[in-house]
Amino acid sequence: MTQTHSKILFGIMVLVFGFLIGGMMIQTAKAVSSYLVYSQTGEATTTVSVLTPGTGTTTLSFNSAENEKNQLYLQLTASTSASILNWQYQFSNNNIDWFEEDAVSSTVGVSPSETLHASTTITHSWKPGSTVASTSLKTVSLPNVPAKYTRVQFFAPIGGGNSLVWAQVAQKIGITPR
Repeated sequence: MTQTHSKILFGIMVLVFGFLIGGMMIQTAKAVSSYLVYSQTGEATTTVSVLTPGTGTTTLSFNSAENEKNQLYLQLTASTSASILNWQYQFSNNNIDWFEEDAVSSTVGVSPSETLHASTTITHSWKPGSTVASTSLKTVSLPNVPAKYTRVQFFAPIGGGNSLVWAQVAQKIGITPR
């Protein structure tokens, strides 16, 4: 074999090896596949919602179509007495018709093949340990429901004090590697 043929053969081997390594690097790069998006009711330091027990409500809606995970961040400030924050989740595929979170009241009804569902919506409740004129923070994992839109409706039940609430949803968005 001549020296020219050896150089050509060596060049071809380098190219093939380079394509193999390059292909593996591209496959490895596809593994990094998510980012975060935020939706919120306002700015936590300047725009809070006032909730009066029995009458005040505020809603946080967001697009949840491609989310891997949703995390709810809450800030609750009590006024002159202990505050209670309640909330309910609702889901929609058209942003018009909203469906409430289901509560299974019993896995066995009259017969073993029957499942009983509660007639009311699940209400989540938080009563911070602090009471007067103090701010409490909490994070809550939202249910992963296959819906295009999700909203969280906040309200203060009768029996609690006036409160200020701010909410934010952090959404982990998945990217499908190609």
